[in-house]
Amino acid sequence: MKRIAAVLPAALLAAGLTAPAAAAADDPAPTNVTIAWKDSTLKDVHVTWDEATPQPNVLYYRAAGSSKRYLLKYLAADAPNEADIAAVLLPRQLADAGTDMRLATKEIGVAVGTREAETSPMAVSPAFDTLGPTPAKLESFTMSGTNGMQVKWSGGALVAADETPGDPLDQPGAVRFQPRYYAPDSSRTVDLGQPTEAKQLSFTAPAERITFYVSATNEWSTAAAGAQVAVRPGEVKATIPTWMIAHYGATIKGTATPTPYLRPAILQARNSSTSAWYVVGSTETTGDIEFQLEPFFGTRQYRLAVPNYATADTAYFGGYSAPGTLMVQQFGYASPLEYDGHVVLGQSTIIYLNLYPPVNGTAAFQRWNGKTWVGAGSLPFKNGHAEGRLRGTTLGRVAYRYYIPANTYNGLPVAAAYTKQFVITTIR
Repeated sequence: MKRIAAVLPAALLAAGLTAPAAAAADDPAPTNVTIAWKDSTLKDVHVTWDEATPQPNVLYYRAAGSSKRYLLKYLAADAPNEADIAAVLLPRQLADAGTDMRLATKEIGVAVGTREAETSPMAVSPAFDTLGPTPAKLESFTMSGTNGMQVKWSGGALVAADETPGDPLDQPGAVRFQPRYYAPDSSRTVDLGQPTEAKQLSFTAPAERITFYVSATNEWSTAAAGAQVAVRPGEVKATIPTWMIAHYGATIKGTATPTPYLRPAILQARNSSTSAWYVVGSTETTGDIEFQLEPFFGTRQYRLAVPNYATADTAYFGGYSAPGTLMVQQFGYASPLEYDGHVVLGQSTIIYLNLYPPVNGTAAFQRWNGKTWVGAGSLPFKNGHAEGRLRGTTLGRVAYRYYIPANTYNGLPVAAAYTKQFVITTIR
């Protein structure tokens, strides 16, 4: 049996190592040179041939019809008439080829010969191509939620016209796509699933900066990375005050990243932790966000929202801040009819009570006894207004105030409150 000679090192192959000059062709050339893939891995090309008697052989490959040949291997006379050629060698560009061997139609040749000389003409295999695929081309991408991506691409055709359609090594539909991403801040590359013939992918982006890309590959080569999309996760933070007096406003501030462009920022509210969010304000931001709340009559939750944003090749995700509850406290103001708060002994004065929001209910009237506040009566109010009467029964100065219990306004809770105290002076 022939001893299988080792494949020449790639460095020698790349240098265009040629065979020694052929001697007189005394032996008949091999016949019936065939080529096929060795197995489903498509890593090796299996070459077979026939010859009348066992002979040592030499194998070459060349651009179809070219006089320049490139040595593959030698086999001894007692070896089988077959050999496996690493597929990676066949499309390689050779330094002195005079043509681009990656695109050229090729043949594998077999002759009788040794390292010293050839003794037969060379028989050749059917011509075949080693064309790789074109890079994938980005067609579109869509964003959903805070990290959902769907990317569509095209491409994967052969880099040149196939001049040997149906040759023994052709693999119909063999172009496959490997979606991947890498993190620009690290050397990690992550495959998104297995190679596929599909030309779209939906995936959940990780919570880090990544660049998505697609590698188109077939049995001969892998194209340059294509269909690239930079994916930037979003983060929204908010500072939401916890307390606001109904008569006054409040400020909600926040930040959004990334914001390389002017982007919308939205203030949302909901009436309870189980109700739906709705929009109460919008602005534009390049990072910092601020909303001034006008006096609002009711406690509710707030959050900041920044929508997703996309350029031709970059996906900027938005997001939501953590929600915060802003408690609204009622505002009450009580004042006597007389601007100086004086009342004649035995007579009465009117005390006006005005409330925000304009709710209905009953306020507790309180008096300071020198040590603590004590009950001094009650006063019903309607639409945030009431008029009470206070009789001067004891000479001197006394402080008073109203307590307004917790209430609801338009279905929203408002916290209890005290009015600012006022002083009534009873005189003769």
